[in-house]
Amino acid sequence: MWRNDPCASKMAFFRLILVINDPCASKMAFFRLILVIVVLPAIVFGQATTSTGSIQGIVSDPQGAVIPGARITITNKSTGQTVELVTSSAGAYNSGALIPGEYSVRVEAPGFKAAEINVRVQVGVVTPGNIQLQVGAATAVVEVRGEPVLVSTEQQTVSTVIASDYVANLPFNGRNFLNLAQLAPGVQIQDAGNFMPTKVGFSSISFGGRWGQTARIEVDGIDISDEFFGTTTQDIPANAISEFQLGQSSLDLSTGLTSSGAVNVVTKSGGNEFHGDAFVLARFHNTAARIGRRDQFFRRVHYGGQAGGPLVRDKLFFFASYEHPRQDLFTPVELNPPFSALSGGFNTPVREHAGVARLDWQIKTNYRLFARFSYNQNDVTTAVQNTYQPFRNVSQATVYAGGLDFNTGTYTHSVRVGYTRNRIDLLDAVRASKAFDPAPGISVVIGNSPVCGPGPANLFCSGPSFIAPQLERQRNLQTKYDGSKVIGSHIIRYGVNFTRIRSVAVASLIGAAPSVFSVFNPMTVSLAAAGPFPGGSSNPLNYPVVAVVMGNRAGFLTERPEFGFPGGGVFDDRFGWYIGDAWKIRRNFTLNYGVRYVRDTGRSDADLPPLPVLDRWQPGLGRRVNQPNKDFAPQLGFAWDPWGRGRTSIRGGIGIYYENLLHANTVFDRLARVEKGIFNSIYSFCPTPVLRMPSGTIRDVSNICFRPIGAVAQLIAPLQAQIYAETLAVGPQSNPQFIGNKLSSAGTNGLISPDYRTPYSVQMNIGVQHELKPGLVLSVDYVRNVGLHFLLGYDVNHVGDARFLNRSAALNAINAVNAQFGCPAGSAGIDCAIQKGATIVDYARSGLDSANALFGGMPSTLFGVPADRGAAFAGRDPSLGQLIMLFPIGRSVYNALQVSLRGRLIKPLPFVRNADFQISYALSRFVGPSVNQDFTPVAVDYRAPLAFVGPNSMDRTHQLSVGGWFDLPYAFRLGVISHVKTPLPVSLNLPTAGSPGEIFRTDFTGDGTTGDLLPGTKIGAFGRSVKLDQLGSAITNYNNTYAGKLTPAGQALVDAGLFTAQQLAALGAAMPSLRLPPPDQVGIDSLITTDLRLSWTYRPISGRETFTIEPNVAVYNLFNIANYDPAGATLSGVLSGAPGSVNGTPPGLRVNRITFGYGMYSFGGPRVFEWGLRIGF
Repeated sequence: MWRNDPCASKMAFFRLILVINDPCASKMAFFRLILVIVVLPAIVFGQATTSTGSIQGIVSDPQGAVIPGARITITNKSTGQTVELVTSSAGAYNSGALIPGEYSVRVEAPGFKAAEINVRVQVGVVTPGNIQLQVGAATAVVEVRGEPVLVSTEQQTVSTVIASDYVANLPFNGRNFLNLAQLAPGVQIQDAGNFMPTKVGFSSISFGGRWGQTARIEVDGIDISDEFFGTTTQDIPANAISEFQLGQSSLDLSTGLTSSGAVNVVTKSGGNEFHGDAFVLARFHNTAARIGRRDQFFRRVHYGGQAGGPLVRDKLFFFASYEHPRQDLFTPVELNPPFSALSGGFNTPVREHAGVARLDWQIKTNYRLFARFSYNQNDVTTAVQNTYQPFRNVSQATVYAGGLDFNTGTYTHSVRVGYTRNRIDLLDAVRASKAFDPAPGISVVIGNSPVCGPGPANLFCSGPSFIAPQLERQRNLQTKYDGSKVIGSHIIRYGVNFTRIRSVAVASLIGAAPSVFSVFNPMTVSLAAAGPFPGGSSNPLNYPVVAVVMGNRAGFLTERPEFGFPGGGVFDDRFGWYIGDAWKIRRNFTLNYGVRYVRDTGRSDADLPPLPVLDRWQPGLGRRVNQPNKDFAPQLGFAWDPWGRGRTSIRGGIGIYYENLLHANTVFDRLARVEKGIFNSIYSFCPTPVLRMPSGTIRDVSNICFRPIGAVAQLIAPLQAQIYAETLAVGPQSNPQFIGNKLSSAGTNGLISPDYRTPYSVQMNIGVQHELKPGLVLSVDYVRNVGLHFLLGYDVNHVGDARFLNRSAALNAINAVNAQFGCPAGSAGIDCAIQKGATIVDYARSGLDSANALFGGMPSTLFGVPADRGAAFAGRDPSLGQLIMLFPIGRSVYNALQVSLRGRLIKPLPFVRNADFQISYALSRFVGPSVNQDFTPVAVDYRAPLAFVGPNSMDRTHQLSVGGWFDLPYAFRLGVISHVKTPLPVSLNLPTAGSPGEIFRTDFTGDGTTGDLLPGTKIGAFGRSVKLDQLGSAITNYNNTYAGKLTPAGQALVDAGLFTAQQLAALGAAMPSLRLPPPDQVGIDSLITTDLRLSWTYRPISGRETFTIEPNVAVYNLFNIANYDPAGATLSGVLSGAPGSVNGTPPGLRVNRITFGYGMYSFGGPRVFEWGLRIGF
């Protein structure tokens, strides 16, 4: 119908687009439409799978008529592998799966001269192989010459391929191949340790401004993604990589589960010629720029090699690769006043081993088999920047992979089987690293957060890290099949995939030592100045105990045994299939469409029975959590070469792509749903001076709260040992985190809503790719990614919400305080108490506060306190505690203009023989309702979860990257990579005092959360809607409009007739004034760095061109630009006015500069030279 009626075709196409863009339209309606197309009489035309490439084309005569039955022979020039095909009735052919490399395509047909072309196959790319035959004797051969085809005229996918010559010739810090991903427009990398410390030593890819945890990473078609916290389970040696593809939009149907982007890596294979190399790289602190006046010791030596060749010529080939980086580093700790005198550092060694071995067997024509083994071990000691809390992370990952690619007639087949095993152990390293530890046995934390995580929230941290000890295990068994068949002008593609995932996590959070916290504000500074220990406010031991948090040392997060552990197991089976068609409607127009289905178990705890106790919070919440079984993902796209010359492609696509819900979300849900078992549990006390023990007994700890840390340190450490002993004594009969026991989700990351559905995104792109001149291609694409149904949490009981005032509890708290000061009961006695020195802290401690502050989010009755003597703001139902429920309501949007210019030019400039380069630029914005939508995202406001959507995660407005190399005279080669990235977003928040009564100071919206966004701003406002030069005006406007005014909680007390506004102001129960930024306040820094590599190739033996000696030198951050504010460690947006905040940090107090580190963490660090030698054969 579409062929015969072009108007009907266009109208149907536009109606389909309208359906897709209508958010109210049914996905099933779209799915049915796709099915109608798929079952049309002419069935389907194929593309490359994500682990390989392919060649497809049409054979025609001089007049353009197609030639059916032509014989095609495709030969790999390196291995001699051959594939023999016959063109269809429409003159079309499809090679099936081919490993990347150089190929020749020979075409023979009766009555025509044979023709032969040379093409390069890239991973994930369909390479055009259209051939026009000339009339003549079949014995004559016509060699078709021309420049390599760099324009993709068959696919709508927005992707970038990085080949092995980029890996060999460009300077990339740490030799982590993922660093080169930044050459693709809009793609970023970051330290995976920002996700979770168990990922220290790994890098992660951020697509579309996302945090980067759920990008899918495959090697030779086998998924190596970490299902718990994201990114990869292992590093691949850089010299083992043939090439890799970065898919950003309109991903291939065979791509694994991801809604952001995918990385597809192909390892090298041997050929008919022996080849290899050995190298060594070294860098030292005395050839590196200093940070200030300090000579920061470090030494890194990185060596490795590769070798490959034939075991049986044209039949059996081998390849092996190994790399071993070794680093010793003194990590500095630069502290701001008043702790500057305690600045120092500690030792953080790094050891890594990475190896790959591969065999390829050309069984016979059209049959190829490969087997691969890879191993990686990382042993990294590190710490959150500028803290004395080092930890050691040891990870080991082993992968066995195999594949069979073969053709039978007009069918192509590709089979992959893989086994992945990952092991991670995270340990405390304070003693081994000799880090400064003023109070052994406890962790000391001074600042704004009771534990020390990434970012500048705290001014001082010492002792064991709250994340230690931990362990993680993961085992994947994966099988997948991809096939295709040519029928007329269609190639039908289809595939099926099954992955059995078993993992375990044991996270004894805050298990090594209690975390003892004191807030940093004028009050605590004045208290610390009075001693009793030497140094006054510069001694952390003088600060008062504001909060104590500790774990029970039982780290199991689920009840399921796995990997020999009695608990912590997570089970998951992932099944998927797809079918699709690339329909060659015309020689220069391809329509790609299809549908993918996925069913992923173990992601929502749907195996657990209903939990009726949850219905107490809200009817229906106790239902069994939904297991999504109807996840169909339709896709549609086109590629149009308007002039049919292979030099231009106008392409566009739209489709649904489901997301991978990390296991880290699931285990914390299960932790609260299972009634029996020994699980990780967090206990806290102060400001509330009571501790509820595992046995249920209540312990008085008033002798610890608000006393100097150093004076009570010896009393705190034994409490954790007692909690551990009681946990063992109670045993698995009662889970203290069970929602039915605790009546609160406190201590977990929230429970998954029973209406759970798999998050997904709608990806859209439209753009053009054009060859400006031979070897120079410009790509311009508009990319849009709308994330839908991502989890977003809020408290359904609204504990602390100003709408739910318990007047009796409030009045009892008032009377208790008035009595303490010898004043009359009721509102009349408040003025008396004020005159005698009472503050809002006194009333809040007695019950005039949120149950979150007084009872850790639990109902007061669990502590033996009736509701009318408990918290005045205990939520909608005071008999229940806080319940963070994760609902599938999240929505994020990424919009970008992506531009890429890629060139392979001969003699582009005088003295430049060859140039190979890529320039990319992205103008983009990513907005959403939470900082990280992929890992237990919680709304910033519990009343209006979607009201403060703004820039977040890895959003950067502008990103410019340049990379390439240039062949110079006398066998010199110069490689360069340069990046310019504008600043990350930061939210502006009101500073909390760290004392009771916070809902009266910083809960501007009245939802029960404190430290709210600065009124009038949204997430990520600083550097976006509020520029640095506008910050002072914004704070002045706040001080004039809001400072000294009541929050909704305070107004609720006034409306109830319990206080007057004047009384609350006198008590300090009003919104605080904010300090203006200093005149030389710094903003969030951009990231600018340029790396160079200069090498010289010497061939000492005449006639042995492959034997080379190559000395080289690289310099990273050539211009030594100081880069601050890396992801996860930007200046704090809490407007405390303290050093490290966006309103208290002049240049001299800026301590979050990127320093020498390991792998990703040193990207943009101080200038350093790297000396190298490579010997090739």
